[in-house]
Amino acid sequence: MRLAIALAAILLVVAAAPAAAQPTAGDADLVVTVAFDKPEYGGADEVRATVTVTNTGTAPARDVTLTAEGNSPFQPQDWGELDPFGDGVDLAPGERIRLEPVRRIVDAVAVMTLAVTATSPDPERDPGNNRAVAEAPVSVRYVDVTGLLYGDRDGDNQVDPGEPMSGVGVEINGGVPSLVLTGRTDATGRFAFPGVPEGFYTLIPGLPAGWQVDGTHALDVRTGGGDFVVRVVRAVTSLSGAITFDRAAYAVGDTVHERVTLTNHGATDLAGVTARCVEGAGPNTLSGLEWGDLTHDVGAGVTVRAGETRTFDFAAVVPEGGRLYGFVTITCWFSTAFKYDDGPSVTARADVPGGRGASGGDVFVDRDQDMHVDAGEPVPGVKLFLVGDDGAVVARTVTGATGHFLFTDVPANSYDLRLAGPWRLAYEASLRVGVYADDVVESAMVRVVPGPFQPDLDAPPVRPDTPSTSDLPATPSAQASPRPANLADTGVSVVELSVLGMLLSLTGTALLFVRRREVS
Repeated sequence: MRLAIALAAILLVVAAAPAAAQPTAGDADLVVTVAFDKPEYGGADEVRATVTVTNTGTAPARDVTLTAEGNSPFQPQDWGELDPFGDGVDLAPGERIRLEPVRRIVDAVAVMTLAVTATSPDPERDPGNNRAVAEAPVSVRYVDVTGLLYGDRDGDNQVDPGEPMSGVGVEINGGVPSLVLTGRTDATGRFAFPGVPEGFYTLIPGLPAGWQVDGTHALDVRTGGGDFVVRVVRAVTSLSGAITFDRAAYAVGDTVHERVTLTNHGATDLAGVTARCVEGAGPNTLSGLEWGDLTHDVGAGVTVRAGETRTFDFAAVVPEGGRLYGFVTITCWFSTAFKYDDGPSVTARADVPGGRGASGGDVFVDRDQDMHVDAGEPVPGVKLFLVGDDGAVVARTVTGATGHFLFTDVPANSYDLRLAGPWRLAYEASLRVGVYADDVVESAMVRVVPGPFQPDLDAPPVRPDTPSTSDLPATPSAQASPRPANLADTGVSVVELSVLGMLLSLTGTALLFVRRREVS
């Protein structure tokens, strides 16, 4: 009887226990496909993979992500919103996502494999079709790499007699598989590397003093072509430049008259000088694209002879972005070569007043160096200033209990952030803060550490001619001294002196004792 009761209890518990979740007709069902765009590849080819993820089920699939395995060149960021490190996406029944990332082969492999798997926390009707695999063979093809190295003395971008450079060491590195090859130009300035695997290479010539490579020579080595012309130019260390505007401030739509001044301080003429200006850095940036022969990659370049100074005048219009940023600017490099860092870099800027905005952020001690404000890291009560380029304080504020600060109603522009009190910036010598018209930006992360006491810029300056207490001479101790010989200067009568002499004679010992106590 007891056994029967125990068995019944066990059956009752088992019956009452919830059944494990089983797929039902109302579940999601992710189906994955993957394919390459070619049946086989060479070592320098681009690979396009087509990946699709479809929910063929009758219920939504939440937070769908995609992971990849294999030796293909694809990276997690190639999967966009399906990135495995992101939150994923929701796929409704019947919805499909198609991805077509493109990458270049970087490893020498016999067979390239890409296996992709889609996952979701929701139950699926058939988890077996969540994974798909694509494969393709990769063959290494070989190319003879040849080329001509010449020094463009006259800056005309043409190979003229006497310009091929002989006996110059040449190195190329790159390719799949990666390798480094070295050689030397012959009497005609030519170099050759036979049987080089396809791929992308960087060419590095060992140039004589006074010459530099025209840009970075990237060699795209593929079947069907491997002959290259490599231009080098005179170094431009003797060139200086300047850009000036005709006014210190403008309004949107005003014409900016730009004057460019170039000076060749060397003993050799510089031909083919162009200006490469920063483009697209911001809506307040002028481009220099209207500079005629000076315009990089468009103009023929200008010649600045030895010892010569040349000026060029151009015009541009202040863009709407000038009001947004509070200033308009242009930055250019002048060079005979197409590299940013070959010649002098010069900048001009002018204010575009009128806009006002707010800017803020957080002041904190980044103890774990994670660039986030964690518990115990905010620094309250820190006085902050925005300082213009002229050194004037434009705005001031104090951090609140959470270390947060906000400068409000400030003229749009770029400013230095300064602190007052026993703190200094942790990693920067200075910190620039932008204020944008009609906008509130509160993203400044001001990391501080204890440091030398920074002065309050609102405190009145100490006059240099006002000595401090420590600079004043110490008050000398009282000492006995002889009376002046000229008694008339004391204003005391002879009778008074006689009486005083008698008193001193009577009490001399006592006074001497007291005096010694005073000076001891």
